[in-house]
Amino acid sequence: MYGVALRDQVRAWVLVEGHSQRSAAKEFEISRDSVARLLAEPAEGRDRRYQRHRPRPAPIREAVVPLIDAWLQENERLQRWAPKQRWTAQRMWGELRRQGVEVAASTVREVVRARREQRKPAFVPLTFGPGERAEVDFGHAVVAVQGEVREVPFLAGRLRSSGAMFLECFPTERQEAFLLGQRHAFEFWGGVPRSVVYDNLKPAVARILRGHRRTEQEAFAHFRSVYLDQQRTMAGRDRPIAALLAEEQTHLGPLPAYPPEIGEVREVLVRSTGRVHFQTNEYAAPVRYAGSRLTLKADPFHVRLYAGGALGGELVAEHPRLYGRYQVADDFRHYVPLLLEKPFAVPFASALRHALATGELPPSWEAYRQELVVRRAAHGEGDGNREFARILQLCLTHPLEQVTAALELAAVGGR
Repeated sequence: MYGVALRDQVRAWVLVEGHSQRSAAKEFEISRDSVARLLAEPAEGRDRRYQRHRPRPAPIREAVVPLIDAWLQENERLQRWAPKQRWTAQRMWGELRRQGVEVAASTVREVVRARREQRKPAFVPLTFGPGERAEVDFGHAVVAVQGEVREVPFLAGRLRSSGAMFLECFPTERQEAFLLGQRHAFEFWGGVPRSVVYDNLKPAVARILRGHRRTEQEAFAHFRSVYLDQQRTMAGRDRPIAALLAEEQTHLGPLPAYPPEIGEVREVLVRSTGRVHFQTNEYAAPVRYAGSRLTLKADPFHVRLYAGGALGGELVAEHPRLYGRYQVADDFRHYVPLLLEKPFAVPFASALRHALATGELPPSWEAYRQELVVRRAAHGEGDGNREFARILQLCLTHPLEQVTAALELAAVGGR
């Protein structure tokens, strides 16, 4: 390929000095066709690039293009119904090789990239009025919790008119987190939008039907009906997000007087160990309920046990919800009445060891117990573990911090 300098010399020889193209070809030792092409180029061009006038023959590429187009078209359907089954370039290459087409993987990737560029979707810009629509979806964020980096799910919601955002992190993406997050979003916005759009979330959709029809989860259908029955509309709008939200709140439906209860409710049996079983994990209950049935209510953060039903019943135990497998949520207070009857179990009680291991009970408690057992045995004053159980009993009526402070004072005084 000839350089820019030669092009300029040829143009000057012919167009400025008036020589013929034949003489230019002889002067610069190039063909007359090359002279004609150099004269046809624009003078302002600062570089010259080779331009192919006829595409290079590529019979294999031409043979696979129809197949790749068909797979890309199928992907448009799979995107909605089965996104994990979409055709990737690697999968296309494997299928072509299986059909006996000798094509390089790089060629398939290049064709797929080019065809996708031609098939880029177009979107219609949408505008919504105040209170008309909100969008809700789950996402994931990487956070540092007590020095440990972990990925946590969060529920994000946005009012389309004002752009007001709501975000809440949860330990799970289960249905109760999905519903509770929306309830908190409505309360944060100060009202209920006339419609909420979801992306086929499993907590909301039980089954995808043809078109835009969906079969809703039963709990979600009830949740929606509680808020949908409270709709009303007003006018007003402004530019700043804070002001837009204030205006849009006048268009949101009112919050229900009695928000729906969020979480799973079931009847559970308190085993002889004073624990109930829920989703592979165990939660402690007061031992006086051993052999009885309690009502368990689980939201994304807590598990609560009620005697007499979740509505109007007595709350008898509350624990952080566990999401691992075969974990135990213990509370030594539930076992104090039984430890008073069986003081020999005090040194080995799982609930006490769990409280010491987690730091709920400071190490000073175990040190005092051991000292108390030795001292009482030396003076023939009875079982020190029984006396220690009586100290634990104080935790049922007094804050743990106060009992700990009194115990440490007693230890200093040698009592």
